[in-house]
Amino acid sequence: MAALRLAWEDVQRAAHATADLSTPDGAQRLLETAQRLCVLDKRLKYLTIIALRVHGHTWDDIGARLGRTAADAEMLYGGAVEKWLAGDPEPWTPHIPGVRVAFTYPIAT
Repeated sequence: MAALRLAWEDVQRAAHATADLSTPDGAQRLLETAQRLCVLDKRLKYLTIIALRVHGHTWDDIGARLGRTAADAEMLYGGAVEKWLAGDPEPWTPHIPGVRVAFTYPIAT
């Protein structure tokens, strides 16, 4: 799934951004990187679950992997899976009319 690969590459790039903390703005840069990693973590988790569903994994399987029940997993992520399959490139993000989405990933599997 191309979107999952791109999301993982984003996480790797953000993680490498913390390498130079010797500059005066190092603390600010570290904080910004940590915030970005939180956002990327959410995207990566959603895309992983979407990929699992697209490839035939059940909610029971996904729930078990998350340490949750199937019902909990479906309640948390089912809507995003449905939106993805309907063509939404960022189903984990609330869409605000007139605001352009910052990141998009190809829907191709």
